[in-house]
Amino acid sequence: MASAEQLRDLADQALLLQAPESAFEKIELYPTLTGDNALGRQLKTVMWNVERELRQQRDAGAQPNDVVMFYYRGREHRRTTGDDGDFVLEDFANRAVVRDPARRDAAFRDTQSITGTYLSALFKRLPGAHVVFLDMEDPQPTIPVAGRYGHDWPHFPNLGLFRVAWTGPQPGITNPPGPLLTAVRKATAEPDSDGVVVLGTIAKVVESYFAGSRSTSVETVVPPDLATLTLARLGRGQSPDR
Repeated sequence: MASAEQLRDLADQALLLQAPESAFEKIELYPTLTGDNALGRQLKTVMWNVERELRQQRDAGAQPNDVVMFYYRGREHRRTTGDDGDFVLEDFANRAVVRDPARRDAAFRDTQSITGTYLSALFKRLPGAHVVFLDMEDPQPTIPVAGRYGHDWPHFPNLGLFRVAWTGPQPGITNPPGPLLTAVRKATAEPDSDGVVVLGTIAKVVESYFAGSRSTSVETVVPPDLATLTLARLGRGQSPDR
């Protein structure tokens, strides 16, 4: 398993966050939660701090164009009984519970769990634009994400979603982060005709990357307002220096 530092470096490279070509004026990195630190309560604390800082900036009169990026690699689980479309993300603490169908529903009642309902409420109220990357190890990867949840998620005008559900071995893929960051890395190496890397183009490249795969299901949700969100400016005919 990759360390927190290794995973952060992989994400930085895939999204060009620390590259000279990055379009962002300032990048704030938050703790990378892996191993026994990959806990729902830890993630909720991190996201509480993110929201607090964003709101403090606005309360002080600033008008930043913030973009919050969220990456999760693991498994999602549905209710065993009375499936209402919600889901819960597996973490270090709830792994045994969510993998046991007889106990799984208890995880939805645990206030420390990261559920679809929690994520929906979080990104609905969080200031700025949001891009969520879900790298799902899923034994049934053909089930799409959009339209199967019992709430607004993921259809918000300021939310971009990239979800890859995969099963079986992934040749040449570091584990973690999984196939999605590998595809995003390829996508950010392909700027448009003006030499910029935008979210809409990344979505198209990611979808084509997995086209025809029988072990992988990919879904991207990029609303029109986010399709032109620029991640990097490479210049015409140039590739990122990674």
